[in-house]
Amino acid sequence: MFEFSPVTLETIKEIGDWRYNGVVKSIYITPYLESIRDKKNIKGPDGCDGFIANIDSQVAGLFEFYFEDDVMEIGVALNPTLVGKGLGKKFIREGLNFGIKKYNYMKDYIRLTVNEKNKSAIKVYESVGFNYFNKNGDLIEMRKDIKTTI
Repeated sequence: MFEFSPVTLETIKEIGDWRYNGVVKSIYITPYLESIRDKKNIKGPDGCDGFIANIDSQVAGLFEFYFEDDVMEIGVALNPTLVGKGLGKKFIREGLNFGIKKYNYMKDYIRLTVNEKNKSAIKVYESVGFNYFNKNGDLIEMRKDIKTTI
């Protein structure tokens, strides 16, 4: 359903215009824009690789992959026009499968961090197998064992 491709200047600018109600208000795109200007190699926050998830040529989401100590961490954003339409689980599952294949990822788990107030995102993450691991302030680290089927 989702087709993934590397971010471009145009898609990052489009994502920069997304606005959400609730905990997250907008997506942090400044690092992408600075990396284009400075290095000619598009990188996101903390040097992550960003990929656009498209549905029928529409930018449906952003999937980011970070690696710390060789452990994959993800950052995700679904287009606000698609939030609440039942696409969250499929978006996360397909993005995880894409990342695991792209990076030939062989570790035991994948992690993400989410604000404790973002209840709807936490619900989606739990529904695809992420579990609470640790809390630091208002941020919750969740992990998903990938030795089981995604």
